[in-house]
Amino acid sequence: MRIYFVTLLICSYSHLAVSQNIESLSLQLEGTDMVISFDLKPVRSTGELYDITIVSSMDGYKNAISLKQGRDKEVSPGSKLTFVIDGISEFKGFKGDLDFKVIADLAFAPIRLLTENITAKRGRMVDLRWEGGYRNESYNVELFKNETRISSLASGVTTTSTLWVVPEDNPVGSGYILKISSGTDPSKNVLSPAFSIKRKVPLGLKILPILIGGGVGGAAAAGLFGGGEADPGGGGGNTIDDLPGPPDTP
Repeated sequence: MRIYFVTLLICSYSHLAVSQNIESLSLQLEGTDMVISFDLKPVRSTGELYDITIVSSMDGYKNAISLKQGRDKEVSPGSKLTFVIDGISEFKGFKGDLDFKVIADLAFAPIRLLTENITAKRGRMVDLRWEGGYRNESYNVELFKNETRISSLASGVTTTSTLWVVPEDNPVGSGYILKISSGTDPSKNVLSPAFSIKRKVPLGLKILPILIGGGVGGAAAAGLFGGGEADPGGGGGNTIDDLPGPPDTP
């Protein structure tokens, strides 16, 4: 192997919008080995995982270089990550200039709930949105109350959103929590803040028409059974003053 000039290029890919997250990139020759090291910075969270790929200009950056040492799948962010390449096996007979590209491809981002201030009413829809997970991820959405699982709301969801129609017979109350988990690794999940499920129409508004109806009915009943005042001058019925007097005495 005879290499006259070596340069390193950085490339970051992600299914989230990211900025450059590879720093302090260096290459050293140790005998016939090439030792590449760098700092991998998280974009949003230290829980991110990256797939690392190193390619070279020898084949036009087409094929990943096999690593003699170093983990290249689901790598956590960290400092001085080190990857060793066997120069003899990878570049046997090569002569000339050689460039490398280091690619950090986001494999997993912690699931994060985007829907804020969940308002749930029986019979109404709740629009749930989130982000994160693995590439080509599927998600499960579950409902809990006070740490007790109530039901599965959706499973195998391949998008980062779903509509939940709160059942009409769902018990009202507080302490409800939504759990969105990775279908690939259920231990990777996010919990919503606790929220309440309420009636679609407040109970007071349901009772109010009944009270009004009862009042009207009571007033009508009072009038029918002597509880109300007589209607002055109304009607054609006789009163005491209208009765005829006794006949004259002979």
